[in-house]
Amino acid sequence: MKKSNSCNLRIFLPLLFLLGFSSKLFAINPGRDYYLSPDSLGLQYQEVRLNTSDNLSLNCWDISTDSLKNKNTSIVIAYGDSGNMGSNLFLAKTLSNEGYKVILFDYRGFGKSDDFVIQKDMLYYNEFCEDLKTVLNYAKKRYPQHKTGIFGLSMGTAIAIQTVQKKEIDFLIGDGVIYDPTIIKNRLLSLFNKEVRLPGGAEKVKTLYSTNQTKILLFAGRQDIITNLADAEEILKLNSQITTLVTYVGNHLAAEDSLGTELFLEKIRQFLK
Repeated sequence: MKKSNSCNLRIFLPLLFLLGFSSKLFAINPGRDYYLSPDSLGLQYQEVRLNTSDNLSLNCWDISTDSLKNKNTSIVIAYGDSGNMGSNLFLAKTLSNEGYKVILFDYRGFGKSDDFVIQKDMLYYNEFCEDLKTVLNYAKKRYPQHKTGIFGLSMGTAIAIQTVQKKEIDFLIGDGVIYDPTIIKNRLLSLFNKEVRLPGGAEKVKTLYSTNQTKILLFAGRQDIITNLADAEEILKLNSQITTLVTYVGNHLAAEDSLGTELFLEKIRQFLK
């Protein structure tokens, strides 16, 4: 019965998201309420509060891993522009069941993290980089023997590539990767007549992929018209020696569903060897 309920939730929540928030995609739309918690999916966890360098408190879920499967690898999930960390629990469960230590967190202004004034026509805020850096500091200090990396989703990839320039980590995985925020802004206007604003320095994000020294695994959907395959291929060209590209037949952020969980995990296993 528990398995059936979990499957129903996995189907229902994305549909609820699409019906309720589709008009707000690719602009910040934080959710304060958690519709799922780790224990609702059978995951054991510790809720922790972390303080940023600018004195804000972030809410985090440090999810336990089966000691028999433990891969001594910590993955911090940097999610997209909508919802909160509870929206990413199915990905967390997939990774945790495989033996990876998963740490979820909420950006300032999201979930139960401290308030932050957010204009919803922004694509992202640079302050989110400080939030991610704070969580990475926690992960490396709490699990010093682990490899530590980021799994970025959509907006979270733009935050991640900026953060790894200032924080040494072992790897970066991304789905729905933002290569150039200015291109995303133009596509949203052209395709959906949707205007978004960018924070300072957004035009420099694409240059960070060429100077990046952290190995990257990119998942790219062939039917994704916003963070499209061509963008991922540009990143691959910039630094092919440390970049791996996996494509799938699907839309935005659909890597696991399109590839299937086992193949999705196998690509991650190969990358992290």
